[in-house]
This record gives sequence, C-alpha cells and structure tokens, in this order.
Amino acid sequence: MAMPGEVRAEIGWRQAIVDRDVPSALIARARRNGGIMRVRLPLPGRSWLITDSDLIDRVLRTGADEFDKGGPIYRIIRNATGDEGLFVVNDPQMWRTLREHTNPAFAAAELAPLAHESVRRLTDRIDSWHQDRAVDVFTEFKLLNVELLARHLFGQTVDCATLVRLAQPIFDSQRRQWFRIGGGKYRRAIAAMDAEVHAIIDRRRTMDDCAGDLLGHLLQVRPELPGQRIRDQVISHLMAGFDSTACAQAWACVRLADHPAELVELRTEVEQVLASRLPAAADLARLPLLTSFFGDVVAQRPSFPLIFRHVAVETELAGRPLRQGDQLFIALGPARLPFGIGKRKCIGEPMALLTGALSIAVLVQRFSRWQRTRPGNQQIRYATTAPPRHSEIRFTP
Repeated sequence: MAMPGEVRAEIGWRQAIVDRDVPSALIARARRNGGIMRVRLPLPGRSWLITDSDLIDRVLRTGADEFDKGGPIYRIIRNATGDEGLFVVNDPQMWRTLREHTNPAFAAAELAPLAHESVRRLTDRIDSWHQDRAVDVFTEFKLLNVELLARHLFGQTVDCATLVRLAQPIFDSQRRQWFRIGGGKYRRAIAAMDAEVHAIIDRRRTMDDCAGDLLGHLLQVRPELPGQRIRDQVISHLMAGFDSTACAQAWACVRLADHPAELVELRTEVEQVLASRLPAAADLARLPLLTSFFGDVVAQRPSFPLIFRHVAVETELAGRPLRQGDQLFIALGPARLPFGIGKRKCIGEPMALLTGALSIAVLVQRFSRWQRTRPGNQQIRYATTAPPRHSEIRFTP
C-alpha cells in the first residue's frame, strides 16, 4: 500500500506563519537556502539550522569528530541528566563503556515482555474510555508510556506515579532554561528527583536481582558502578523517553482519523492476521502495512524535531565557515532520520517502534470509526518534543 503521507512533514513559510509555527517556517526557509541557515538566538556564539540530509550525515556520522555535545544547550541538559548520562557524554571510550552497560536492557528478549505489558495496559485504558467523549490520545499515550518506561528502567516495585510527578516539572521547564527562566525551580525539581532515584537504587542493591530492567542490569555490572553513574543512566533514558513515543502514536492517530480509507486498509490487514485476538510482538512481522505506516509517521514527525551539536573545531558546511563554539540545530523531519544516524543513533528505537506499532494495532482492531474534534488541524504544540496541538478523537467500535 502506498501511504499518502498526509501528516505534513513540512509546510511552506506562509502556512507556518498562519499556524504560528515558527520552527516550521524557519525549516522551510532553510531548505530554500541550501539546507543551512544562520538563525539568531539568545545563546553564546552563532547558531545554524541544518535541514539537508547530506549535511546532517556529515555532522552526525562522517565528520562527527568535528562536532560534539558541548555548549550551553548541553550544559542545561546535563543539569538534569548528569555528566555521565549516555546521551551527553563526549569521550568516545566512556560512551562505548556506557553503551555496553546499557545495551542488555534493550535487547529483543528484554523488550518482548514490555510489548505484552503495553498491549495489556492499553486495553485496560480503552475499557475506561466513554464512547460519547473524545479522547486526547497524546495525553493517554503519554500516561501509558511513561508508566511502561518507568517499569522498564526501574523495575516492577517502583512507584510510577511518584516518578511521573517528579519528572514532569523537569521535562516541562527544560527549554525555558535556554532563556534563563525559572532556574531555581528547575534545580529544585532535579534535586527532588535525585532523592527519589538514589533511594530506589539503594533499595534495589539490597534485593540482588536483575529482572530485565535497566537498573537491574546496571547493578549487575562488575566492578560495581558508582551510584551517580547509575543515576545518570536511568535519568537520561527517562528524560529521552518521557513522551517521545506518545508523540508518534498521537500523530499516527491524527493521520488515521483524517484519512479513513487508510484506516480501512489497516483494519483489513489486522483482521486477516489477528482475527479477534490481541496483537503480540511476533505478529508485527506479519503486519507489513501497519509497521510501514507507523514507521512512515515516525519519520515524518520525529518526536524530537531538533537535535543539537556544538562545533568543536573550526570547519565548514556547504561553504559556510563555522567557528568553534557555534551551535547547530539539526532538523530531523526533512531528512527522515527520526532516531538520528551514526554510532550515536538512539538506543531506544526498537522499543519505540515495537510498543508504538502494537498500540496502533490495538486501536485499529478495536475501533472502526475515528472522528477528530478538529479535522485536518496539523498544528504542533512545541515543548521539548513536538506532539499535535489538537489530538482529541472520538472512537466508535
């Protein structure tokens, strides 16, 4: 099935202005100017917006030694994740070591139980929905996924509600730190999360079990890892996955609600493969239309529309001289690289695609009619991630 791609990956600058979507307007302009454009932001040094796929490949892969995770934006991120979080470490040897410690928790064997749990919990949530009311699918998926993520990172005995309550103010206020707003509140929120996480780590040390979660794997590493390094890993993954998969799931729902013919095709495939039973991880290999559809949405609408790099040495891109200390804002949507590229590609990609596709399979199987409260609206609600501004849908069996 050829997917129509009707969820906009990009828009023209005129429509972006109408939608009050400044990032999309800048991306459209950068694409007209060879895929690189200088932008003025209240940050030290110069800032550049990169949209061309070849230039992105140079920054993230072939010329990665010239660009690092330094500069003011990553200093803000490190305030929350710590200096030894997998996503902010620059030293190559340290990064390889941290990746070796983290990889086992994201192996296929560890993700299969999570897939089963995601289907079970989603069906429970669906049973609580009122048929005469629209459901804000982004909020629903965010609550579901952050609970699943907390379980996968910290284990079955963790208090997910407490972690969500403590993580939310960190996540919500992180971008505000670019403009030096609310710094005291940000630091207090981090301190409260630290106290809870260190208490969880201390309790788990006495239990001497692995159970497949990230914390369990990290506690099995020998020689024993320092508590701060363990804390930095679990916090980094919690921040990276806090609502990222929910963004993709919400955009997938928006697309299917706006294009019922596409929904019919996916329902036909799901019914042929599953009949009335719930989907499982092994079923996705037999659902090529659905997995292709979800992958297409993820590529068009990356949950993190921009990632950042710091120019480590004087160099050039597309003939533009870059100074040491310049900041690069890399737009992943136009390049269709939702998880990045190169050796530092997002470790959570298999988990996001697995649980995300299964959730759409559950909804497609359960409901034949999806009606948006604001049909066709493609506006984005920018925070750290980029979910749809309006994702309210009324589902009918």
